[in-house]
Amino acid sequence: MIPPGVLRERFRAISYIRRQQKLLDRFNSPAETRKPEFKEFYAENRVKYTLGKYIKPHVFCSWDKFDPEKVKPVKNPLRWPYNKPQGGVWASPYTPEEKYCSPWIKFCCENDEDEWIQNCYLVFPEDNAKIAVIDSLKDYERLLAHYGRIIRTPKGRALRVLDFEKLAKDFDGLWVTEDGLAECSNNFLLEHRYGITSLWGWDLESIIWFKPKFKEVTSLDKIPHKCKAKCE
Repeated sequence: MIPPGVLRERFRAISYIRRQQKLLDRFNSPAETRKPEFKEFYAENRVKYTLGKYIKPHVFCSWDKFDPEKVKPVKNPLRWPYNKPQGGVWASPYTPEEKYCSPWIKFCCENDEDEWIQNCYLVFPEDNAKIAVIDSLKDYERLLAHYGRIIRTPKGRALRVLDFEKLAKDFDGLWVTEDGLAECSNNFLLEHRYGITSLWGWDLESIIWFKPKFKEVTSLDKIPHKCKAKCE
């Protein structure tokens, strides 16, 4: 019997290869078929961002009932993985046309982690919510240039990582798109060649909300849908 940890790592490796192939397929397709999934803006420091009114609803899941008053402010992690903050609200795209209602629900069901999706909600951002976007390696490098900090690995090597606490002062959340994840998940390339931490471990397209800036939060159970919000 293969240990669960080994299966999980294999699934992540397969998912990474599929994301890379999807990225290649997209950029090999005719230019007119590649339309942006959101309206982009650039801050004065050239950091890419978008506004809540230009993005589709996302799904947030947890093992407990959602209470915005209990959302903890984001903090920089004190240990690995340094590419994920503590606190905040994690959400993934709502995909009613797929088998599962979100990539996160699919991930949990395929990895026997259904305890994380006991309560799922559809979240609608406020129109003026300001979300930083990583849609490419260049976007990530620009973010690190203005919102980065240096940490030391156990072997003493310096790595630049995101300073989520600083980022939260200017933005309401951070969105890593599917394309951004595909370009920024190569752990060896980014850490050893560029000296920056990769986004390996994010697993799928996600938004980390630094604060629950939502105009509406509705339980997925109360919305008619054909996609699966629970594991079989």
